[in-house]
Amino acid sequence: MHYYCYYYYYYYYYYYYYFYYFYYYYYYYYYFYYFYYYYNYYYYYYYFYYFYYYYYYYYYYYYYYYYYYYYYYYYYYFYFYYYYYYYYYYYYYYYYYYYYYYYYYYYYYYFY
Repeated sequence: MHYYCYYYYYYYYYYYYYFYYFYYYYYYYYYFYYFYYYYNYYYYYYYFYYFYYYYYYYYYYYYYYYYYYYYYYYYYYFYFYYYYYYYYYYYYYYYYYYYYYYYYYYYYYYFY
């Protein structure tokens, strides 16, 4: 009887020991992976939005300067275009009146 009591006590002791061993094992295992995935989740979440906004502002300013550049490009393009034709017609009429008066005085002195 004493042998069986010792046996059950021994069995109960190891059963109790392994029970709490696996209990704490899975407990820490669970919380380890819980915090691991939890913080990794927010880690990736953070960097996802970080790069998201990074590329967002990157392309934002990219297209901003892109349109800014072409805006001024076409601005100066039409600017020079305008003044080109302005001076073109200016000199055109200038020479036109110049030859006009030239021939005018020429015929004037010639016939008179």
